Amino acid sequence: MLRVVLFAFALMLVPKGVFAATAHGYLGVFGGALLMDGMEAERARPLIYTLGYRMSSLWAFQFEYSDAKAFRGTVKKGDDNKPYPHDIKYTTSGAYLMFIRPMGSWVDVNLKYGYVQVDYSFDELSEDSAKERFSFSGESYGGGITLKMTNSLVLTLDYTQLKADAAQLSAGVEFDL
Repeated sequence: MLRVVLFAFALMLVPKGVFAATAHGYLGVFGGALLMDGMEAERARPLIYTLGYRMSSLWAFQFEYSDAKAFRGTVKKGDDNKPYPHDIKYTTSGAYLMFIRPMGSWVDVNLKYGYVQVDYSFDELSEDSAKERFSFSGESYGGGITLKMTNSLVLTLDYTQLKADAAQLSAGVEFDL
């Protein structure tokens, strides 16, 4: 948490000339997939919403929320590491600072760094050890490629590393507000 506060303070020291006239808000909707060690989750298909503010041609701040409908999966638990089937549901919420690198008039590449909260719920669990094992909060990072379709509509492919053994892949559209 201290790193996030120091990072936000350092941003305030950036000269105001860096924040150009390209400032605008945007809203995005994405479909995704969860990749996680220890959980067979190939059917985890979250719907991801983004709300962001592009401060300049190089910097943006973005909030993300994802929600995966309940899906049938297996969770490895216990000393025997045996997989047990469960209905699994998860949500994430995060805040990211994004660095954007224009690669021409139609394509941008971005890197993001921020904080994420991930919550899992499992049916039929008599103990919360699996929920505690998979649910977490902490630093997160990722990147993506944006293809500009019009001045106010872009297609985006995104990768987010949630923690060492969990990642989320997504693709969707973003609209300028």
